[in-house]
Amino acid sequence: MTKPSDLTGDDHLMEHELRAIMLDQRARNVLRPGLSELDPKLMRQRASAELNCWNEGAPALALVRDFIIPSEMGGIGVRLYDPNPDQCVGILVYFHGGGWIIGDLDLEDGALRHIAARGGFKILSVDYRLAPEHRFPAAVEDGEAVLRWIEINYAELNIDPSCVAVGGSSAGANIALGTALRVRDNHGPIPGMMALLFGAYSGGNGEYSSRACYGDGRFGLPTVAMELFWSLYLGEDRTHPHAVPLEADLAGMPPAWIVAAELDILSDESVDLVNKLKLVGVPTTLKLYEGGMHGFTHYFRVSPLARRALAELSDALLPFLGNRSEQA
Repeated sequence: MTKPSDLTGDDHLMEHELRAIMLDQRARNVLRPGLSELDPKLMRQRASAELNCWNEGAPALALVRDFIIPSEMGGIGVRLYDPNPDQCVGILVYFHGGGWIIGDLDLEDGALRHIAARGGFKILSVDYRLAPEHRFPAAVEDGEAVLRWIEINYAELNIDPSCVAVGGSSAGANIALGTALRVRDNHGPIPGMMALLFGAYSGGNGEYSSRACYGDGRFGLPTVAMELFWSLYLGEDRTHPHAVPLEADLAGMPPAWIVAAELDILSDESVDLVNKLKLVGVPTTLKLYEGGMHGFTHYFRVSPLARRALAELSDALLPFLGNRSEQA
């Protein structure tokens, strides 16, 4: 239980339920190496041990199925969430977070079940190739391959091929936007909507007040870890627009629902992205969740704020992805 003596500085800004989680994480961090001090394999093991347990208690769905999508780069693992297999609806193609280094199909399983159960549409989660074994552009190559496969095989999924969205959290939001840019530039199937949570868009470049305020990692993600993630994903060249979307020409991107957390080093990057999307005429909504930190939607089991964010995301996607006969 959190005691007043445990709180320092701006800890009171956190949602009460998230505060208890963050204070527990801080206590554990004192006794172990920082995330940026681990090699990628140990990073992945720690993330799985600490985050996958939060998937418990998620809604059951009529169909959850893992399969492989063939591609020129090798098979791409995906997981289909289908609350209504008999309904032809739209689909959200989703890329998990984890700094391009961490994560798999289990990392955000619970959150995706919540989104699909509420919205009634389908979600296809992508197990894209991870850095540093597979640096940029591997992840967006996988994203493009999945979108092109859906364009041809939509009947197998029982989806409306005109209703395909992309989304993701953190590094996954970067990959989702990078994939949309890549297919636009390669004259491929541009998705009709984007849902981007806690995204990393700057390449670590630029001066942002959120990075300066929260870079010590007291609310989770520290600047030193984010810098390592960018380095392992991109190396020294941080200029390619498909990897650093704030440097891209964003004209022609689909409408965007952008989620940011108040206590996150990346929150100002989302604000910057929103402004640049609006500047080129892309309809964009920013949802800034006060009291939240980076990746807080993992903690839906205990956090009302996380459940509200997932519900509002699902509701935002529903007009585009949902059953059109029910909406008529």
